[in-house]
Amino acid sequence: MEQRGIRTDKGDYNRQVESINMEIKQTKARIRKVKNWLYAQPLTNAPSLVDIMGRIADGKNLKSNWQRVRNLQTTAKILSFLTKHDISSVENFSDTVVRINERLKTVTDDINKAERQLETLATHLDHADNHKAHKAVYQKYKRLTPKADHAELNSLNPFTKNKATKDYEAATQQQNAYYEKHAEEIQAYLAAKQHFDAVMNGRKYLPIKDWKKEQRDLIAKRYALCDEYYSIKEETSSLEAIRRSIESLICDDVLREQHARTQVMVVR
Repeated sequence: MEQRGIRTDKGDYNRQVESINMEIKQTKARIRKVKNWLYAQPLTNAPSLVDIMGRIADGKNLKSNWQRVRNLQTTAKILSFLTKHDISSVENFSDTVVRINERLKTVTDDINKAERQLETLATHLDHADNHKAHKAVYQKYKRLTPKADHAELNSLNPFTKNKATKDYEAATQQQNAYYEKHAEEIQAYLAAKQHFDAVMNGRKYLPIKDWKKEQRDLIAKRYALCDEYYSIKEETSSLEAIRRSIESLICDDVLREQHARTQVMVVR
């Protein structure tokens, strides 16, 4: 259906999965960037949290009331983040970045596991629907299979052989015509039969109710995991804001040291 330009629930779901997987990839890269930057910094004489919050709240070069309000909202959000994670030093902040990175990895691994299982269950249920819906069509197709009477087909009597041959060809044409009319249903049934022959290990009973219950449970679990992911994504903005503040303070320290050295040289 999707190939014909018609949107389907499965196609919409696949697009949603692709979208969130892209978001997850970007969020992982953002956290990894913060973590790698922190690991490259010497933590001796690191800025205090008071200095960091002061730099965040400073909001230099804000040219409109809207920007000032937004900066206040950002400051409040980051203060809430620091309180939630009990961060009182840059070392604590570094540990928090590592924990959030590990939590993101766990959550995204669980999302991927749930998606793989949901895909498997969707395949089972699709084949189960086709197996049930097209079974009667397939059975009729099989009943139309020509019955070859080899004795008459190989008879030395030309009249008997000719009649048997015509009957066989007519039955073959009838079955072929039926197949052409119902090819899609027959192929769907055969694909379902082949699928279940491969996965059911000889069991004839299809646990459709169990599959549907597991599917509902996994969908609920996936929604909960996605909510947790979006919470981590929101926290990533706070991580980046704190990193920018630390970077700004370190740059200021470097500039002050350079200025002090310059002043000493001038005095001499």
